[in-house]
Amino acid sequence: MKIHNLILACLVFSGCAHSNVDKTPTKSLEIKTFIDAADNCQYFAGEWDSNLTKERQRYIEIQVDKYCGEAKRLKEKLKVEYKGNVDVEAELNNYDFD
Repeated sequence: MKIHNLILACLVFSGCAHSNVDKTPTKSLEIKTFIDAADNCQYFAGEWDSNLTKERQRYIEIQVDKYCGEAKRLKEKLKVEYKGNVDVEAELNNYDFD
């Protein structure tokens, strides 16, 4: 019986510890997608150089169009969706695409 109670106590305490982890805030997939696109936008925009080969310049331009376009679109959508959420608004304001 003592072993049964010990096992039950371990299960209860491990369940409580797990529930505390679940309460930590997490970013939505859309916000993570925005951050990835915004970071890639900034990276590729910084890579462009007139001394690169035309092929490399074209590749970078395509990537800038892809990632910056996605980041701009998601930023506008998330600004509306998360209006009033100061954490999300602060994250969005870390990036400027103008």
